Amino acid sequence: MKITTPFLIFLLFGLSNIIYSQTPPDIDWQHCHGGSASETNFSSVPTTDGGFILVGDTYSNDFDVSGNHSTSSDAWVTKIDAIGNIEWQHCYGGIQNDELFSICATTDGNYILAGYSYLGNDDILVPYGQTDGWIIKIDDAGGLLWQKSYGGSNGDIFKSIKCLADGSLIVVGNTWSPDGDVTDYSGGEGDCWIIKLNSIGDILWNYCYGGSLTDEAGDILLTQDGGFLITGYTYSIDGDATGNNGSIDAWIFKIDNLGSIEWHNCVGGTGQDFAIYAIQKDLDTYLIIGTTSSNDGEVIGNHGAKDAWSFELNSMGIFQWQKC
Repeated sequence: MKITTPFLIFLLFGLSNIIYSQTPPDIDWQHCHGGSASETNFSSVPTTDGGFILVGDTYSNDFDVSGNHSTSSDAWVTKIDAIGNIEWQHCYGGIQNDELFSICATTDGNYILAGYSYLGNDDILVPYGQTDGWIIKIDDAGGLLWQKSYGGSNGDIFKSIKCLADGSLIVVGNTWSPDGDVTDYSGGEGDCWIIKLNSIGDILWNYCYGGSLTDEAGDILLTQDGGFLITGYTYSIDGDATGNNGSIDAWIFKIDNLGSIEWHNCVGGTGQDFAIYAIQKDLDTYLIIGTTSSNDGEVIGNHGAKDAWSFELNSMGIFQWQKC
């Protein structure tokens, strides 16, 4: 698809304060949702009635929030109408911290949500370790249809989930476990972990990606050729993360629909560089959105401290250009 200029500007500057080249547009509406403690929304999906379902976490149990299982964070899901009014809300979790980071709409009209649960909770029957990758399916009223936890004896977390046209699911997250559901852990300080699931949450395949140090991913993109592009960061200089420029590099890699790596690339300088989000502009080009504190290597024009950063890769992962 082609990227329009206003959309590109929004993505580039939405990482910090939005910068307008002209007078900002009038706000149609805005609402603050939550209680007397802290709330965060991490992701949303539009609904067929013009509203949205928002996912995140809450520490409250008053005002807009009810049903929190403890004084720790609960996963919090809210449904708002087309002008931002809450239609329903649900807390999911238990006595420890639980969060949801990502949501997608399923082909049967329901919703799949992904995040993590700490040491199990009221909605998880069998915890695996310290934190588990956690997936729940809800209906359009927030009713829990099913939930499953995934992982091993250490920490596991899911960051992004995509619902695919055949009803299957692809999930990207991070793992520190060498056992349980985790296949091919590198033995480093944390791996990117990708799981393919069927429509009821059974594992079809799963693989770890990275090197001997910390490697983490935050988002996964379904590519036009049926594969997947993963964005994140790495400390490693070996394994699936060769070519690191120093410190933390933005890390992007492409896999096919069975999880095999087609290419990988580390982009950045001697500072801290992160790839947060990717867009496929056309069959031959990926636009990567992130942040950087470098001003050397492949990074030119940093204005100071940490900049919003974009760069482009071709279909083989080869660096094309960048802008701070």
